[in-house]
Amino acid sequence: MDVFRHDGAGRSAERRYKRLSRAWRRRVFGRRFSVYFWVIYALLLILVVGRHPSGSWALYLGFGFGALAAASMLLPDALVPAQVFNWQLGAWGGTEHRR
Repeated sequence: MDVFRHDGAGRSAERRYKRLSRAWRRRVFGRRFSVYFWVIYALLLILVVGRHPSGSWALYLGFGFGALAAASMLLPDALVPAQVFNWQLGAWGGTEHRR
């Protein structure tokens, strides 16, 4: 399959996007933000599970923890500035640019 080729069109734009977005995340969030976040997340999860919440509360807490984990992974990419995101669009072959 050509989908998994590493020398296709847009590869240099993808590398540039990864480099710029990594630098932006480190500048905005800091180097250890994800480590701190996941340690606090794990501690809160252990604390909540140790309390043995009832059925409906367990459902709400599970949804909350799942949403928090998903948001922590998706939010930095959603907040990346337009000049960095345009490199991602170029790697995908997109023609619309975000301002």
